[in-house]
Amino acid sequence: MFYFGHVHEELRYKSKKEVISIAVNILVYHDGYMNDVVCAKKKIERNNAMNKKNIEIEPENMRWKYFSIRDNFFKYDAYHIISEIFNILKIDKDKGFSCDNMNFGKYTFAMLDLLAKAQLVTLESEIQFKTVLEAMNKLIPNNSNSLYYELMYDIFIFKRLAKKRVRQIIDVKNEHQLNHDGMIHSEGLHIDTALSIYLKEIGLINESEKLMQEVLSCRFPLN
Repeated sequence: MFYFGHVHEELRYKSKKEVISIAVNILVYHDGYMNDVVCAKKKIERNNAMNKKNIEIEPENMRWKYFSIRDNFFKYDAYHIISEIFNILKIDKDKGFSCDNMNFGKYTFAMLDLLAKAQLVTLESEIQFKTVLEAMNKLIPNNSNSLYYELMYDIFIFKRLAKKRVRQIIDVKNEHQLNHDGMIHSEGLHIDTALSIYLKEIGLINESEKLMQEVLSCRFPLN
């Protein structure tokens, strides 16, 4: 047995004989990726340089490509990451991504996981996003990661819609475009109630509470 790779090494075997794995209950503390250690040793730059050598030696090994993207996830543009991973995973580069057009390997799930994270940043193509989650569940049925990404996607989409609605409500209120005659409340407190709720959803808690108190002070029923 020997370790292979300049960084993110993996254990390999010189012999094709069966290797017996033994589980050992040992607690290991690894502080190599604490922020101060990473900065002091410039580990990101160091790892990038060494992993580049890994890719040069084994350009088709998905492991090294995975670590290259993972280590630089927050430095790369999300659209670049999505494009790069699709290019790595697709068998036929000219066809769309699907479970039938995907390279399966030890690091396929890890790649899909990074892909889902990047898609949460762009929030584009729900169909494509669902296809990625479907592929994750095909590899690991009922995995909790894909459920988490699906839940977060719904929240982010709603928050983006909520910001749009806040602007819409404020605009129509400022321009006096709403007719309240014979409506739920003649002075439009029902619209203020909705605005307060949306303000809370996008994180403007103080503004939301202030507006809600004004609504309540006018004895407008909330149910």
